[in-house]
This record gives sequence, structure tokens and C-alpha cells, in this order.
Amino acid sequence: MIARNIAPGLQRRFAFENRKTHDNQALLELQKQAVESQFTNKIYQISASDIDPEMIHLAQENAQRAGVADTITFFEHDMMSPLTPFDLQNVMIISNPPYGKRLTPTDLDKTYQQLINLIGHSRGGFISSYLQCKDMLDPTWTTKKLFNGADECGFYTKK
Repeated sequence: MIARNIAPGLQRRFAFENRKTHDNQALLELQKQAVESQFTNKIYQISASDIDPEMIHLAQENAQRAGVADTITFFEHDMMSPLTPFDLQNVMIISNPPYGKRLTPTDLDKTYQQLINLIGHSRGGFISSYLQCKDMLDPTWTTKKLFNGADECGFYTKK
């Protein structure tokens, strides 16, 4: 939705709309402006993958509901397998890898090293509460502290 400049919440109703003081005409005008400012041509082509076909199916349904299904290509892929079909010089990789709730530390280290190497050949970043991954990064990476729910995370990006 960000890539298409689609305002969040545009397709939903809000509790304030039931208030007597609510100016419905003003809201309709703002919604009209938001729709008119959307990007209708494909500026980005987004590829999304998961190892689990059911997760891909759910993501496709969510993209359809969000009105961005035509912007995203979904495919089944294990992130530990090479992405040789892509020209990594023209790719930005954004990932939300496992945080360590289901994998052993050894598996996590291997997964994160693979992801760091992959992003190192392109550009991008990832969010994770597996804070030990910071030790795997060289000085060309930046870190921003944030929270994903109650989990303290880092947002790691390649400079």
C-alpha cells in the first residue's frame, strides 16, 4: 500500500463517524483526495515468498483485499535456497525472518548469515528480535531499535 500511496484505513469505518459533531462532508472530501493521490501505474514490482504454500495463499488474499494484488508476485521459496533468477543489483530485499521461537540458535545463525549475505549483494533490511544477529553485521549496516508488539527488535538496513 505504501508503494501505491494508498492511505491506510481508507476502506474502513471509524467510531468517530457516529459522533453528532462529525463532519461527514469533510471526511468524504479527504477520502476523495486520498484516492486521487494513489499511484495507478506500477511504480514497483514486489515479489514475496514463503516456504509454506498456505501462507502464500493467505498473503494473496490479503493483497487482494488491500487492492494491491496486481503489484505483488507471490512464489514458494525457501530463503536458504539461492535466488539466482534475480539480478540482485536491482533488488531491494525486506525480510521479517524467524525470531528464534521455533528454531535452534544454530539454525538461526545459519538463516541470518544467509539473509545478511543475500542483502549484502543487493540492498535492503530486516526486522528481528534475534538481537544476536547484530554481531554478524559489518559496519556497512545500520540498526534502529523498535518494538514488534512486546518484542524488542532491531531494524537492520544495509547502508
